[in-house]
Amino acid sequence: MKQLTRFFRRTICLTLALFLACSCAQAAPGRDVRDLDLRVNQSLKAFVNLMGGACLLRDVRELKENETPSDPLLEGALLLGLSRGLLPRTDGDANDMEETLTVSAAEQLLSGLFACPGGVIFPQMPGCPCMKRSGDELTVNFDGVEASTSGGARIFSVQKEGSVLTVLADVYTSLASWQTDPLVVSEDCLTWEYTACFVLRQETGNSDALFGYRLISLESYPEWAQGCLDAWRSVRKDSFSFILPPDMGHWSESGTWEEGNKEYRFETDDGAAVLTVREEPASSQDPLNWIRSDYLAAHPDAQVKLEPLLHYASAERLGEYALVVAPANGTVYTFLLSFPTERQYEYSFVGEMIRNSFWCQGDSLG
Repeated sequence: MKQLTRFFRRTICLTLALFLACSCAQAAPGRDVRDLDLRVNQSLKAFVNLMGGACLLRDVRELKENETPSDPLLEGALLLGLSRGLLPRTDGDANDMEETLTVSAAEQLLSGLFACPGGVIFPQMPGCPCMKRSGDELTVNFDGVEASTSGGARIFSVQKEGSVLTVLADVYTSLASWQTDPLVVSEDCLTWEYTACFVLRQETGNSDALFGYRLISLESYPEWAQGCLDAWRSVRKDSFSFILPPDMGHWSESGTWEEGNKEYRFETDDGAAVLTVREEPASSQDPLNWIRSDYLAAHPDAQVKLEPLLHYASAERLGEYALVVAPANGTVYTFLLSFPTERQYEYSFVGEMIRNSFWCQGDSLG
């Protein structure tokens, strides 16, 4: 029932968006990826984007290491690879929205995408109605496959150990072409679906890996409660504002005031997620030092990010995201967001969106 509700809600939102001149709306923000290095090349982006789209298209959420890819994952990768022109078309007409090839040729293409030791075996009876198999001949019709929405994945973290890359990416659906960067798509035309972890093997030399990588395994984390940023609500106080998602339960709000200080609390109905916001006068020459010293001393496992030129510092650990904003107006704003650890990436995204949307006394971090 939940999946049906999400499907109909998304269909309605996307259908309406087609009539709302998408290009006129505000572009959708995403995670800050300035720390990514040169390992995120165009081939890696295209490969992860293809796999993310295939997972969405055929509802695939997992691939274990050394496991043969499921039939839906094979079908999705082949279908989108051909429709997007990422896999070679060889039947003589590259523009007829249909490709006819041998099953052995299809298996060879897919073997260039997956690192399964046992090789790739294409299904005898494809589950996708756009694929017809007759003996060793396969016809793939991709006319209209992404006519209404396209799916993909935006990389935000890459860890490399030898030839193995562990890639974290936010999977999304978009009304724009798969080639369009999701950050330039308007908010009402984009939905962030969930975060996925892709483990890849980088191939070198004369490898037949079509993108230079093969997929070893993938893992998907829980679907986001509200990934359509156009539906988020603005929280406005006397001197500052930011945005929060509406579908993470109903956020109840209480405010407490001390001399010179203000504190606000927002929490979901079930109490699983809590956001505390403090507003207080700066008490030192280095108001961002709280993150660097006190918070890190109490939580040495936290990952700290300091941006003094942008007047903020953030820290992330399991089940918690902290943010300190210290603009030049002499006030310090501290955000502490706690949440279930199994929803780490969803809520760390929420933390980044709070930071990205924060405004105070004419200053903005977004």
